[in-house]
Amino acid sequence: MRRCLSKHYYKDEHFVPLMEKIANEIINRVRQTIDIRTLLSSYTLNEAKNICYQAKQLLLQWKIEYQNTQSKLENDKRNFSTNRLYVTFALEIQIVTGEEQIIDCVLEHVSDFKS
Repeated sequence: MRRCLSKHYYKDEHFVPLMEKIANEIINRVRQTIDIRTLLSSYTLNEAKNICYQAKQLLLQWKIEYQNTQSKLENDKRNFSTNRLYVTFALEIQIVTGEEQIIDCVLEHVSDFKS
């Protein structure tokens, strides 16, 4: 089974859509968890900060896993285009690719709203 999957995802046209599906699922779950309207009105400041922090950690972990997978594939002489994946997710992927300041800014704004 592993060999079949490995053989199937050897090429970009199979691997990139898989990574896109995973990224979309993560983004959708973060969006479901962080609804700004309810976040600021239904939770205490510490709860809201914790929810934002957990979402940030999830996105950062995705970035790490994505980069680890990419490195493994490149080490195996497999290479795939990150442009297609990154362009697809626009703003959300910026967070995953290192724009951590955006999340930090949101946490600061949450603090300001609750003060």
